[in-house]
Amino acid sequence: MLKAAGRGRRRRGIPIRTNRSTIVFSGRVEMSLGDETTIAGLGEVVHIPGGVEHGAVALGTAVIADVFHPVREDFLEKLA
Repeated sequence: MLKAAGRGRRRRGIPIRTNRSTIVFSGRVEMSLGDETTIAGLGEVVHIPGGVEHGAVALGTAVIADVFHPVREDFLEKLA
């Protein structure tokens, strides 16, 4: 899980090949997917298909978890 505090700017992610789901446990997060923007709050899940440019900014303090499928090999390498 990640606890983040909003900084008022959106970070754009490099499109990755794996699918990603972001689960919001508390707070609110502004998520951008391609040209669309949505605000996700407590209990909501945002699905980001692989290959889609995306970004997020916490609106205040938020606790989220990202789930990747299939597993991101680059993350596993960092844990080894």
